[in-house]
Amino acid sequence: MKPRAACTLPLFFVLTLALLLAWAPAALLDHQLERASAGRLRLGEAQGSLWQGSGQLAAADNGRLPQPWLALRWAFQPSSLLRGGLAWQLWADGAPAFRLQLNASGAALQDIAIDVPSAPLLRSLPQAALQFGWNGRLRLQGNRLDCGWDRHCRGQVTADWQSASVDVLPQQALGDYRALLQADGETLAITLSSPAANALQLAGSVALARGQKPALDLRLGGDPQLLARLRPLLQQGGRVEAGTLAIRYP
Repeated sequence: MKPRAACTLPLFFVLTLALLLAWAPAALLDHQLERASAGRLRLGEAQGSLWQGSGQLAAADNGRLPQPWLALRWAFQPSSLLRGGLAWQLWADGAPAFRLQLNASGAALQDIAIDVPSAPLLRSLPQAALQFGWNGRLRLQGNRLDCGWDRHCRGQVTADWQSASVDVLPQQALGDYRALLQADGETLAITLSSPAANALQLAGSVALARGQKPALDLRLGGDPQLLARLRPLLQQGGRVEAGTLAIRYP
C-alpha cells in the first residue's frame, strides 16, 4: 500500500463514522444504557443526535421506575477529526463533566470534573448493602484516564463522597470519604481514606487485577455504638479487631 493511501484510509473511516453519528438519534444512547445496566440506568427526554444532543439521566433501584438524576448535554468537537479521532464534551447539570475521546487505540476521559448527588447511583446498583438509602455528594476529579480496546486502562482519578449518610440511621452524619483510583494497565488499585474527625472512619484498599480474584482489605473505626449499628448492614459482616471492624477478602 502506498504511504498516501495508508494515511488516507484511517481518515476515511473516521469521517464515515462521524457522518453516521451525526445522523444517529440520541435515543440510541438510551437503548445502550438500558442493556449495559440491566435497566437500572436510562436516558429520558433524549433530543438531538449522537453528534450533539441532550437528555435526562435516570436511575432506578429494584422494583422502582427510573427517577431523574442528571441533566446531560453533549457536543461533538470537530477539531478532533484533524487528529484522526473523535471527541465530545459532556456537561452534567450544566457544568463541564469530562471530555470523551475515541481513536484507533481506545477511549480516553480527559479533564474529569464530576459533581453529582450519589444517592440515585448507589441505589441503582444491585448489591443488597447499597439498598438502605445511602446519601451524599459524589465528586470525581482527574486529568486523564485512558482505556484501550483491549480493556487495559491507565490513569488516576480521585473520588470524594461528601456529607455521607444513610436513611436507616436518621440524623446520623457519617462524614467524608476519599477513594484514589490508580490504573497501570494490569491492575486497578483503590486506596480508601477518611478524616480522623469522622463519626465513621474508613481506611483500606481494593485491588482488581486481570485474571485474579478481587482483594479487599477494609477497616472501619470511630464511634463504637455507630459501628455496632452499621455492622448488620454490611454484607460481608466482618470481625472486630482492636476496636475496629475489619472486612477482608479473600
